[in-house]
Amino acid sequence: MVLCMAKTTKHERRALEAMDDAAAAAKIAKRAAKDLPRKLAKDLKDVAADARAAADASKKQVRKDPRKVEKRATKATNAALAATDDAIARAE
Repeated sequence: MVLCMAKTTKHERRALEAMDDAAAAAKIAKRAAKDLPRKLAKDLKDVAADARAAADASKKQVRKDPRKVEKRATKATNAALAATDDAIARAE
């Protein structure tokens, strides 16, 4: 017996893409933190951890409320990228 998976909706696909973007932003922030002074790096690592947490939503969460997951991941992505730009500007 073959079980068919349900087709993902548009909002679920958008949520998954937003989660991928949040993971990438966290990775960028973490790499940038390595070359910064200690205090700036600490703040940046905290923001990167938040982005990583937003990128780590379960399938159940995505299926149940994809718009909420997308919103949280997008917000974390924007915060991580803005914090990275700000920290690099302060370091110079």
